[in-house]
Amino acid sequence: MRMCPECREGYEDDVPVCPAHGAALVSPDFFPTDDTLEPGTMVGEYRIDRKIGGGTFGDVYAGEHPLIGKKVAVKVLNRRFASDPEAVSRFIAEARAVNKIRHRNIIDIFSFNTLPGGRHYFVMEYVEGQTLAALIQQKRRLPIPTALQIAQGVASALDAAHEAGITHRDLKPENVFLAAERDGSHFPKLLDFGIAKLMDDDVAHKTGSGVLLGTPLYMSPEQARGKKVDARSDIYSLGVMIHEMLTGVVPFAGDSAMDVVLKHDTEPPPAMASVCPDLPPALDAPVLAMLEKRPRNRPASAGEAVAALVAQAALLELVPRPPLPSSVESARAPLESEGLRATAQAGRSAPAETPHARSEPSSTERMSALDSSSVNRKNGPSARWLFAALGIAAIGGTASLMARSPAPSDEPFGPGASSGMQVESPEPERIPTAAPSPAPPEISPAPAPTTTTSASVAPQPRPAKPAKTKPPSKTPNLDPILGERE
Repeated sequence: MRMCPECREGYEDDVPVCPAHGAALVSPDFFPTDDTLEPGTMVGEYRIDRKIGGGTFGDVYAGEHPLIGKKVAVKVLNRRFASDPEAVSRFIAEARAVNKIRHRNIIDIFSFNTLPGGRHYFVMEYVEGQTLAALIQQKRRLPIPTALQIAQGVASALDAAHEAGITHRDLKPENVFLAAERDGSHFPKLLDFGIAKLMDDDVAHKTGSGVLLGTPLYMSPEQARGKKVDARSDIYSLGVMIHEMLTGVVPFAGDSAMDVVLKHDTEPPPAMASVCPDLPPALDAPVLAMLEKRPRNRPASAGEAVAALVAQAALLELVPRPPLPSSVESARAPLESEGLRATAQAGRSAPAETPHARSEPSSTERMSALDSSSVNRKNGPSARWLFAALGIAAIGGTASLMARSPAPSDEPFGPGASSGMQVESPEPERIPTAAPSPAPPEISPAPAPTTTTSASVAPQPRPAKPAKTKPPSKTPNLDPILGERE
């Protein structure tokens, strides 16, 4: 960061002069200051160790609890703002807002107080790592998986803030801190919520009505025009950051902040593939949607915008496919049940198979359908098989009433039953072992109207059965799997 020697406003390093005064910018070290806290200074319960960052608005220090060793980060308001009631009230309000969101991708603030000299400070969680700006400066271009992983974390934080009614308004790589994970990955945490509402750390242009809040390189067109901003402005800034992570440059640059602001407002953003031809053109559409000039044309949420980009990258096999949402997973069960119902219904409507046409796979398939809870046990395929088996047992001149005879209870249902049904002339001893009473020795004429019985057919075992067959209502209908059926 560089500062104007006249107004002491801070700007990005690529801004050569102060837009308001035209003075060449200098390093912050150029200015003497008495605001810096010395190591060992007690700030509330914490002892200051060293300064780890800062800007025009305030300085950030690393601190530690002297008894329990808890490490923290302490941000102290600069002296020039200590007497500004509006600055102090907004500082307090934003600390409350961050505490209200309580999201893992946002640096937590858990203490707020005032130094003896009147300067306000708040205590934040301390995280080892670096800012996204530092990583981009080192790498220039980030690998696609790394960039998308960072974008997902930032989008998650923004969505949580937007749901709480908070707009960041100053989203930029300097305000994204990357916590170092043990596996070498980066866990993004968003910083400085609401600071842009209060005072712009790197403001590039002053207007007659006050300070134009935000950083021009990442500023939405409506913010550049001084219009009211909302969550969609943060989505635009996130699109600029994604463009920079993947290409190494921002979409719009210029010799002055005003040039950049005008380009955001009037010029179409360049496609990333036109800047870096090695990037797949399919990744352009989701980012360009975030960079739409009109807020209403942008995605509805930051999460939705990044999800569209991740989906395109997954289709190109640049990143792993995202897991299905739980709602999609839960929706699969009803669909599978409907498939089983359709299979069972098709089995009911299919014509009855002949004994010789039945095969082992058909029996197995019906057994699977029978085991499903979606099959109606009263009218399922097993009953149809039982009727077929009973018809086979009564082959050779039985009437339609004979088809209701019970199958042998000691014979397994399925493949074994199929083998028995293929016997065209069953032996006498295989007939009705499951009947409630044994057949009498007398031979009576068969009641079937289409069959004539005489003494010449007495030696045959088949006519003996019809004489003692009881009506279906008297005979229990046994299903080897389901038991007795009514």
